Amino acid sequence: PGQVRMPISEMLSLGSQRLCDGLLLRSVTRVHRALPTLLPVLFGEAGIGNTPWEGIPPDQDKPARDAPPRTPVASPANNMSIARNPGLVFTPGEPACNVYTEGGQFKSHEDGGSLTVLVVLSERAEYGGGGTGFWSKDAVEPPASGGWWGALSAALATQAGPSFVLAPPEGTALVFGGQVLHAGEQVVAGERVVLVASFSNR
Repeated sequence: PGQVRMPISEMLSLGSQRLCDGLLLRSVTRVHRALPTLLPVLFGEAGIGNTPWEGIPPDQDKPARDAPPRTPVASPANNMSIARNPGLVFTPGEPACNVYTEGGQFKSHEDGGSLTVLVVLSERAEYGGGGTGFWSKDAVEPPASGGWWGALSAALATQAGPSFVLAPPEGTALVFGGQVLHAGEQVVAGERVVLVASFSNR
């Protein structure tokens, strides 16, 4: 109750799936342009999936209000895709849309892939509570000399709640490594929708 999670391939029309794929590709492109050494460290020097690094399109700035519509980044015309890239493996059931209603949440977890992209699809005014909680590395890693006491203190830190919660505006992409402990915080009113994809090279 309070949460529905469904793969975009089962939930959305082909056109909507392409739009989601475009959001994922745009997120990856922006990260690669801003931090050109990060993704090669996470995915390897050859590229992301079947796409070499030099094949990633240049970042596309937001068009002016009166500009004609552009072809989406992920389209058959340019053959770029994250969601349909055969060289990538996703967390089972992803890319997916998570829909949270009153009481809905996603317990703390690590995705395990090389990269997670979470795109907020709901306006902040549409829901209360919610957001994505993150735990700092210090909060969850037991001290080197901690033994069972250190492991217990790390477990208690996750129960105490995240180090911080981000609830950014609609259209914002949160991009983080798959080893980061995070959670979908409980929605207390309304509806929160996110697109999420965690993936690695095959």
